[in-house]
Amino acid sequence: MAENDAKKNDAPQAAAPAEKPAGTSAGAGEAKTPGEKTAKAGPSPLMAAALLVGMVIGSASAALVVASLLLRNTPAAAEPEKTQPAEKAAAGDKIQKPCEYTIDNPLIVNVYQTQERRYLSVKPVFVLTGAAVMEKVKANQAELQHILIGILKGKTLDQLDDPDAANELGREIQETANAKLDLDQGITRVYFTQFVVQ
Repeated sequence: MAENDAKKNDAPQAAAPAEKPAGTSAGAGEAKTPGEKTAKAGPSPLMAAALLVGMVIGSASAALVVASLLLRNTPAAAEPEKTQPAEKAAAGDKIQKPCEYTIDNPLIVNVYQTQERRYLSVKPVFVLTGAAVMEKVKANQAELQHILIGILKGKTLDQLDDPDAANELGREIQETANAKLDLDQGITRVYFTQFVVQ
């Protein structure tokens, strides 16, 4: 009979679980009854993350609205409205914005009558009337360099030692290039970022 009592203690008991007070949840190993509700101790990590993202987006949106309202009343914001009619008039008159064209590598030529012991190295910049002239100059880049070399190699050391030599040379290049490339005064000025005689 003692053996029967021991077997009863080892056998799982099918007795109904004890009722838990409302508001407590079943533990990890405990089974929940169908009618039992579980109370949450706090928001889930997913809910907390969603709330945080919502707050960040809301703050950023509010800052953008305030910034746009503040900038709307500044003179800088009103300035583009004033320039738009001028831009439209310029576009209607076909006035182009001046631009610059630079030959990438310096041009190096021997100075005339120095038995090839002296040379001139220049890097010219061409100020052009607009994009249409720029396209024409780019299309004729080899011919432009040929014109430059022809003018430069004809200069003597005395001509290059003149204090105004770079300005005079720039004017000569401007006139010759406009005429030979048929640019209709598209080159308005030529100046040098490098002008070295050695």
